[in-house]
Amino acid sequence: MRKHPQQLSFLDEIQDEVEKPIIQITHQEKGNFPEDLITDFERFIDYCQQHKIALTKTNEYMTRKHLVALNDLFSVKALLATVHSDQKSYPYIHFLYHLAINGRLVLIKRNAASAYLLSTERIDQFKRLTRSEKYCALLEIFWVDTNWQTLTTATPEATHAYIFAALHRIGPGMPVSITPPKTPLGQEIKSSTWNWHYFLLYLEWFGLWQCEDDVEQIQQYFRKDAYFAKSITLTKLGTAIMPILVFKRSLEQWNIAYRKQNHEPDWFPGTPTEDIIGFFLNDEDYDKLDDYLSVDQSDQPFHQPFIPHFPAGELINTLPREQERYQEGTYTFKVLYETRVWRKLVFNGQSTMDDLHQLILQSYGFEDGHLYSFFMDGKKWSHNCIGSPNDEFEHTDASLIRIDTLGLQVGQRFLYVYDFGAEWTFIVEVEQIDRERTDRIEPFVLAEKGEGPEQYFDWDEDDEDEWE
Repeated sequence: MRKHPQQLSFLDEIQDEVEKPIIQITHQEKGNFPEDLITDFERFIDYCQQHKIALTKTNEYMTRKHLVALNDLFSVKALLATVHSDQKSYPYIHFLYHLAINGRLVLIKRNAASAYLLSTERIDQFKRLTRSEKYCALLEIFWVDTNWQTLTTATPEATHAYIFAALHRIGPGMPVSITPPKTPLGQEIKSSTWNWHYFLLYLEWFGLWQCEDDVEQIQQYFRKDAYFAKSITLTKLGTAIMPILVFKRSLEQWNIAYRKQNHEPDWFPGTPTEDIIGFFLNDEDYDKLDDYLSVDQSDQPFHQPFIPHFPAGELINTLPREQERYQEGTYTFKVLYETRVWRKLVFNGQSTMDDLHQLILQSYGFEDGHLYSFFMDGKKWSHNCIGSPNDEFEHTDASLIRIDTLGLQVGQRFLYVYDFGAEWTFIVEVEQIDRERTDRIEPFVLAEKGEGPEQYFDWDEDDEDEWE
């Protein structure tokens, strides 16, 4: 379909460069990225608004009937998926799903029996953006709000800066062969990306480069999460924004999950950090990155350094970030041992997660003295963890984490596990956040129901005789 002249944007101009026959996989076969990504994401959120999408119990992924229906809508199709395939067998849908979840355009609504997707008002906010603004909003969700480990088992954050910098020096339109590698750079990229798999395509879908599919290796290594490329070709768009992603919006400084996994007590996007993963960079680039990481950029919108690369007036707005650096107020938590056994605890936002730990124990009559962890994604033993001060697992120190820095939402649930031998497990639900009440208060127990468990088994003489 021909576009009306007013609809043409900087992205269209960039795509003209990508469509040149400079690689073996043709434009028709590979798609019109990133325009297709924006269009497909709009179709995805439209579908979420129009359907009640049930999620699986184990992974909270979309159920199969919706996967089949969505697969027919998008420019990228999972051709080998069947009616019995799960969400990870549809890598493009899996990718769009995580963008929608992490951007809070849809939420996972849970009840005792099931979970399903719930649309939010942010969908309408997204739809009001220009095409370029939508692109930058999706890039921000991917770069800042997405935990890359939920998308891939690889660790691309360790080498992406080096690859971006190296490809930028070559420039757009020059394929770099990686299977087999024909240059030292090709060999470096091959060894650095051997387990990236679909992460290679995530960057293609954002229009940063184009991959030539290695069909033979894909078929030989057939697995639903496996992908291989023969070559990578930088696009004009990639040339423009990769340096920004390496330096001005570096992953070390802006990705929330990465900063949490490095146990930083202040992980707010853009705040200074001393953690540099640019060790693959040359000395000049390393020093440049180090300079940026020492500057507080948290008051800048993510899209700010990209503005000069878009036509005037094309990139002004974005999706508002819901989380402030400090969400001051009074927090009420409902801590459940069982459905009918719970305690309601009240804290000022400046209290720490260690304070929460202490009051949970007190409210249930437990003695302190064992290790504990809060699993903020609700999954026991996940990496999204805040733990005992100075524990041997090097978890984020709970005594350094203020409650009002966590970006908690009413209705959000996470796990508290105490004493890793006994594994006492409690569900912590954010019941209320009073943003108007910011005065300092001592944490207290507001209400309780049910008798809690005995922390230690009460031995008597009969028990001793039995074990003897």
